Amino acid sequence: MLFAFSFIFSQKATISISHTVTYDSISVLPDSILITNMTQGGDTTLYGSDTTLVLDYTVGMNEYQINHDDFIVKPNYPNPFKEQTNFDVILPGAGHLVIKVYDVVSRELANFSASYPSGKHEFLFTGGKEGLYIINVAYNNKMSSIKIYSLGDGNNQSCEIIHISSSASLTNKLVKSINSFGYTFGDQLRSIVFYQALTDTTVYTPTQDTIIQIGFQSPTSCPSSFTDTRDNHVYSAVQIGTQCWMSENLAYLPSVSPSGSGSDTIPYYYVYGYQGTDVNAAKATSNYQTYGVVYNWPAAMAGEASSDSVPSGVQGICLNGWHLPSDEEWKIIEGEVDSQYVYPDLEWDGTGWRGTDAGGNLKETGTTHWYSPNTGATNSSDFTALPGGYRGYYGSFLKVGDYAYFWSSTGGNTSYAWSRGLTYNSASVSRYGYYNDGGFSVRCLRD
Repeated sequence: MLFAFSFIFSQKATISISHTVTYDSISVLPDSILITNMTQGGDTTLYGSDTTLVLDYTVGMNEYQINHDDFIVKPNYPNPFKEQTNFDVILPGAGHLVIKVYDVVSRELANFSASYPSGKHEFLFTGGKEGLYIINVAYNNKMSSIKIYSLGDGNNQSCEIIHISSSASLTNKLVKSINSFGYTFGDQLRSIVFYQALTDTTVYTPTQDTIIQIGFQSPTSCPSSFTDTRDNHVYSAVQIGTQCWMSENLAYLPSVSPSGSGSDTIPYYYVYGYQGTDVNAAKATSNYQTYGVVYNWPAAMAGEASSDSVPSGVQGICLNGWHLPSDEEWKIIEGEVDSQYVYPDLEWDGTGWRGTDAGGNLKETGTTHWYSPNTGATNSSDFTALPGGYRGYYGSFLKVGDYAYFWSSTGGNTSYAWSRGLTYNSASVSRYGYYNDGGFSVRCLRD
């Protein structure tokens, strides 16, 4: 009834999004919380004790016109950032801008001064050690500030503000709201909570006051090797950022089928090129020993429900203490190893081939297994991705030496799930939804 009443009369309403954070079951204050509107774009960041975002919206309203006396400094993007971040200043009329950057003890680190006409003006901030900064913007005797958080390792003396572009438009799409966060009832949001070196991601669609509960655990060391007690197979592992990944493909094989047999609801297990049903014979093949097992999505999930959480909470086909990574967890490793796009940059929310060199930094070097030229391969992450090929949904083994494909725990709909792909002639990483009866490799992530 509240929704219908608000819609009919175009009344303003609010939704409160609160975050509670624990570390080893003890309440703590997060370093920052990045909240992104996944439906319309745009984000805002909360810091320290400021863990609640109030969404102020009017149902049914699609845009607003900035008043002639509106002076707005929009939240920066991305935030947090490593090297550079952008922010916009909207001026209702011509005037003089003075922009200064301060650290948490009020030391001035950078300043900028110039006159501009009315409109939107985009600025770039570069540099800064890890920590919180304040950007103060003065305009015609008015003052506005935003807080930014750097994850970088620069030095304060190198901080710089640069003017990038100007636009005469004064129309803002979306509904104006508290914290300058564009929101319309029904939008999907994403909260990424940062605490020390840990992150946790929650995706949700708030329809009423909502509490997001985040529980962090003390990180455990990433083993150089470990044993799957189900079959005594020994694996290697590697620490990449805050994540501990298997550095070889899962090889657990409870049964095996020829490529012509398959289902999008019943688990199937394959070994590339093997067309029989004898597990021992399949394990004796060089493809099994090099590339492990190819699983359809039901086999990878082992009957569990789709998840896009961090961590996914889906053990799936993985051994105890490890889990099948979610689509969001794949984005984290991509942002960690790419030289240009840091997680949670919106680059990683796209489909198709994304990033600059994340794929190359995940691939095994050389052409022992990958076809030439194995573009951009450095394996700087020690992830050692191998081109194990895949089982196509129509029942054939394809592209060994050419492609590596990996499942996530995140379903796209009832017929496909999100996956990651690497190839011999690109340094990027692909993100596609593929049919559940297809067969891909699995890399497990430590809980």
